[in-house]
Amino acid sequence: MDNILIIDSNQEYTDYLKAHLAEDGYQVTTAASASQALDKIKLTVFSLIFLDLELEGAERKTMEFLEQIKQLYPEIPVIMISGRDSRELAVESARKGAYDFLVKGCTLDEIRFVVKKSLERRKLGLKNKQLVSELQAKNQELEWKIKELSVLYEIARTFGLQSNLDKALDRLATAIKQVLPIDYFLWFSFQSETQGLRLRFAHGINEDSLKRLSLGKIPAEGIKCLRQQNAQGEEISDCLSEPLLAYFRENGFQEFLLESFFCLPITINHDLDGIFCLGSAVKDAFSLAERRQFLSIIASQAVSLYERASCIAKSTQLITMGEMISEIAHDLRHPITKIKGALQNLEDRWYEDDFRNKSLEVMNNSLFQLNALVKELLLFSTPGQFQRKIVDLNTVLDQVLSLVKNDLSRHKISLIREPHQNVSPTYVNEERIKECFLNIIVNAIEAMPRGGELRVSARNFCPDGSQQKYVLVTFTDTGCGIPRKIQKKIFEHFFTTKESGTGLGLAAANQIIQAHNGHIEVQSEVGKGSTFMVYIPIIKE
Repeated sequence: MDNILIIDSNQEYTDYLKAHLAEDGYQVTTAASASQALDKIKLTVFSLIFLDLELEGAERKTMEFLEQIKQLYPEIPVIMISGRDSRELAVESARKGAYDFLVKGCTLDEIRFVVKKSLERRKLGLKNKQLVSELQAKNQELEWKIKELSVLYEIARTFGLQSNLDKALDRLATAIKQVLPIDYFLWFSFQSETQGLRLRFAHGINEDSLKRLSLGKIPAEGIKCLRQQNAQGEEISDCLSEPLLAYFRENGFQEFLLESFFCLPITINHDLDGIFCLGSAVKDAFSLAERRQFLSIIASQAVSLYERASCIAKSTQLITMGEMISEIAHDLRHPITKIKGALQNLEDRWYEDDFRNKSLEVMNNSLFQLNALVKELLLFSTPGQFQRKIVDLNTVLDQVLSLVKNDLSRHKISLIREPHQNVSPTYVNEERIKECFLNIIVNAIEAMPRGGELRVSARNFCPDGSQQKYVLVTFTDTGCGIPRKIQKKIFEHFFTTKESGTGLGLAAANQIIQAHNGHIEVQSEVGKGSTFMVYIPIIKE
């Protein structure tokens, strides 16, 4: 229900107006003076105000009071009422911020019409104000994403060109500071023999503290948490943060007693290899999910640097990835600039319905596309960041094959789905597994331009001497085959032998399966075809 305030010292007219507005379903409050009205406005949210021009005995004082109301509460429309029909007073009222001007002798229909229009305008104004605020928030979010992508490009380029680990980590810490308010950055390596940590790199810590920074064994609860996550195939979290922070406090490292502390375990082949520690004087500096995702991407880049075997080969790939990110960040700036311009123009032309609606539609569509692009890029960079559930891979595989049935027929490819076997349940992200299977099937179709045969099967499999069991999904085609010398490269980012290929299809498939703690093997012979064997871990009982 809308609340209406009538400010008028004429009790007879106030009662008349209140009675008829109440009949129309409005909640009506009255005030006989300016001071009394201000007290009531502070306690109640009003949708509309009637203000008598002769309230203060002098029209000038009432106009000053009108200006005061509009300055304090600009969103509340004010209708001036007067016993005199004066065009000059109406113009002066509008200049001071009044929505409309009514003469006390006007009809009830005229009053109801003005009330209805003023309330509709207020609601529209509030709604549009909220929408502009949301658009501005989205704009700020996208600006942060662009800054994040630029930093990721800088990190990728640094890791691609820098062979000295300490120098690369120093550049890494500097780059993170461009996005997050960190005060110190540490990297510890894990000593499996002693179950302790050794400081490998420090940024933002003074010399005296470094001399004392020699940790013993990692708190047992932290190691237990990590092992449970590895055993269950879960995403590695910062479960060491609290135990490590408690250790720092117990041993008098006052530098670490900051507002925010974040710990990111580094694992290689499912074993703990090291730990990143970040500290900030800003409260909740690492609490947002997107910031943790950003740090996870950086950590994966650091691991890539740490374990790469061929510096030159990996450098080329990381630079290419960085250039792609840089180009996307550059493209994102153009629509954001248009959005900014539209927001500025809307301040002056807000009440032009066609211009406003067209501008809001363009901005909404642009923001939706930009968000989708950023989301897709981050999903490709971090395939481990998704929700999982227990699924039957036979069902998933059948769903994928039904999607490509027409494509196979159009390319004259016969599909042979081997009889179903009872396969054990797996704990996966169903949509990403479908994406993996689709990428492999599309690759097989492209390998058989003149038609052929695609054979698909799924069964349980346990390697000799291993306790881990898998569901083995096999795709065998009769295509052109893959030369032996390039078979090891087909899962590398951007590697392709096709003129119009991106080199991301099989790379994405491999990333998805690795994120599920599985792997893909390939057997191929030129001129005869290829077999892709996808190993997905079975849930341990």
